[in-house]
Amino acid sequence: MPRSFPVNTLSKEVAKKSVDEAEYTIPSGKRLRIDRFLGGHEYTKKEARIELVLRDGSDSILFAGYGNSFQFDVGREYVGDGDKKIVLRLVNQDSDALHMTGIWEGVIEDG
Repeated sequence: MPRSFPVNTLSKEVAKKSVDEAEYTIPSGKRLRIDRFLGGHEYTKKEARIELVLRDGSDSILFAGYGNSFQFDVGREYVGDGDKKIVLRLVNQDSDALHMTGIWEGVIEDG
């Protein structure tokens, strides 16, 4: 069974009180297993988070990471239909720009 090992990374300075995203479309008929979600952001007293989101007609937050370093072992599978997406979302509610990083790693196989 052919496999690929996608890694999606979004690492950037996020403007104050804003949100930035990176989408990955799961190929139609393929099965994506997300193994790990990790990241972090600069220190802030305001809310800042990195979200792993399933976008499938609406957005469902799968995991949310907070602080200068976090890691989740995910172990979830999703079958692509050509529209289903995995989204990294960087949310900065601080009054200053923050450097933020989100990463997910996985395996994609034939469905």
